[in-house]
Amino acid sequence: GQVPKKKQIIAMARSEIIIFTQDDVLFEPNTISSILERFERNSKTKLISIRKQPVTAAGFFEDTTKVGTRVINRIARVWNGGDNYLATVGRCMAVRTDWVRKYNLPDNVVSSDAYFYFENKRLGGGFEYLPEVAVLYRKPQSLSEHHKKSNRFQYQRQEMTRYFGDVEFYYKIPKQLFLRAFLSEFVSAPIKTIVYLCIYSYTHLFRQDMQKALNPIWDVDTTT
Repeated sequence: GQVPKKKQIIAMARSEIIIFTQDDVLFEPNTISSILERFERNSKTKLISIRKQPVTAAGFFEDTTKVGTRVINRIARVWNGGDNYLATVGRCMAVRTDWVRKYNLPDNVVSSDAYFYFENKRLGGGFEYLPEVAVLYRKPQSLSEHHKKSNRFQYQRQEMTRYFGDVEFYYKIPKQLFLRAFLSEFVSAPIKTIVYLCIYSYTHLFRQDMQKALNPIWDVDTTT
């Protein structure tokens, strides 16, 4: 599981900052320096995340699912000045070491990125989102892998409610922001947006049972 590994890293860390990442990503040349500069600039900032940016797609399905990522990125940038759960990206989360040692980290958390965001907020830590730098990754190239990721995300609010109580307010994306982001994507890629809506509908109509979807031991996504 992700959290037990993170706890091992936290216990062994000797640096002032920990950048949690994953093994299927690439960083832009200035990603790490931008993160460290922001920490130096604001002592109240305890947790930082950055834009997730898919690499060039290898096929039509992969290219189509990038529609959802672009919509999320548009919303994350402007919603509450970048301080929102969509802006927290598990592929790159940077946190002050002394601060993260205050976190209560249950081993069975699945959506660890959202958990870090809400735990940081619970403790009163400042959060910053850096959309000008990105972590690069490959989207799933198969419907089955995309379906599994979608199922985990669909149950994220219910999972966070277990640990932080009623978090519905933080999951209510302003309708105007959502509509603006969606229409911008539709104008730039109308056919792919329509196809993506079909994929989105399928993953929501045929979603897994919550207990099965929220398994802290993730299957390996071979296509990424």
